[in-house]
Amino acid sequence: MIYKDQSGIYDGKLNNQGYPELYGEKYYHDSSSYSGNWRMGLKEGIGILHTNTYKIKLEYRQGTPYKLLELISPSHISESYKTFIFKIKPILIEDHWEEVPVSAQDLDDYTYTVYFSNEKMRFDGLFFKKSLKNLVEWTNDFITYYGECDEYYNPSGYAEIQYPYFVYIGSNIHFRPHGFGYKKHINGWVEEGNYKQSLISGDCIIEKEGYLLKINCNDGMIKNGTCSHNGKSIKITNGAKGISFHNIEMIENYEHISKAFTQIVNYIDDIKIDENEILLHASVEDFRRCAKAQVDMSGKIFRKHNFKTFWNWREYEKSKKVVSDKIMMEVKIMNNYRFIGEMPKGKGKIKGKNGDYYKGCTIKGNAEGYGEIFYIDGVCYKGEFKNGIRDGIGKIWYKNGDRYKGHWKEDKMHGKGVYFTSTEIVYGIWKENNIDICLNIIKL
Repeated sequence: MIYKDQSGIYDGKLNNQGYPELYGEKYYHDSSSYSGNWRMGLKEGIGILHTNTYKIKLEYRQGTPYKLLELISPSHISESYKTFIFKIKPILIEDHWEEVPVSAQDLDDYTYTVYFSNEKMRFDGLFFKKSLKNLVEWTNDFITYYGECDEYYNPSGYAEIQYPYFVYIGSNIHFRPHGFGYKKHINGWVEEGNYKQSLISGDCIIEKEGYLLKINCNDGMIKNGTCSHNGKSIKITNGAKGISFHNIEMIENYEHISKAFTQIVNYIDDIKIDENEILLHASVEDFRRCAKAQVDMSGKIFRKHNFKTFWNWREYEKSKKVVSDKIMMEVKIMNNYRFIGEMPKGKGKIKGKNGDYYKGCTIKGNAEGYGEIFYIDGVCYKGEFKNGIRDGIGKIWYKNGDRYKGHWKEDKMHGKGVYFTSTEIVYGIWKENNIDICLNIIKL
């Protein structure tokens, strides 16, 4: 079926109203062409765009270029980025979309950038309308960072961060997801949403092998949502008694959906602990040195200087802290514990006179954030701390082989968790170190 508008001629499937729908090819008046998916006259989904300067396979979302999937011609890029100018734009006319040529003065608004490094496409091929600034490439034994840094050379802004268990693409602060982004896990799961210091905060979508989980969270804790599979959906709420499932009476064998939901949540909790453990070994200072060298060598020095009391910027650099929260190494004795680390906040080690040993994040010499503590009796805990005690999500291993992973409050198991013994696995909700509600027991 043929369809014509101001930009060219379309040959393909049309909907009942006579507009491009599903699959078709369009030949434009500027000699470019597009073959791919459409919806109500709008490019939607995957297609191939061929112009006088390039041929690419890409994904559109609501008529806007979203992601470069393959660079067909030219076959490779030696530069760190490539710009693409899209000379056709969609406009809404009543109940459908039409495409029109972009005027010469508006071309900047339809110019997008895709980033490359060592001829490898970065950021999953995403099209950026605004260019990224101060790009840095850095790696250590655990993670690889490619993205922006701030004026003090800290890892901050948009980045692609490769962890052992997933790749994160989005906004970050100090290697931690912060803002909008998405994670591609090694098991194929995709997680997309808003983050606050690595924790899901707000709306989030998780896709797992045909399962779609839409949830709303507050600092990593699920408030409500839905879990769907093959058109069937159950509602999820998180109340005083933990997670509850609704609308289950209309779904036959709904257990497989609730089981998939439980697997997803447990996996996310595990990844959170592993992520914190990895970040414990990520040196911001080492990143700053690397970033400073790369940014300065690129000729994009962007320091902010205050010359009111200094003769020149070199004297100013020598006298000031590298960053506003610069931390100093100190040794401090307090409450029978010896602290060695960074003050007022950063990473440190705390050794007790009885032999207990802590290493991890600290604030003012106290355990705060993620850390690991090894007790003299052989017990080991890895997880979150608040005000020097276990609080948040963490794992504990006992000398007899038992272990627990889940939520803690005021140094006690409190909230949803899983307890493992040699003979069984207990899923439940704990209250002050004792199980309050048993959700399931699996015999081994």
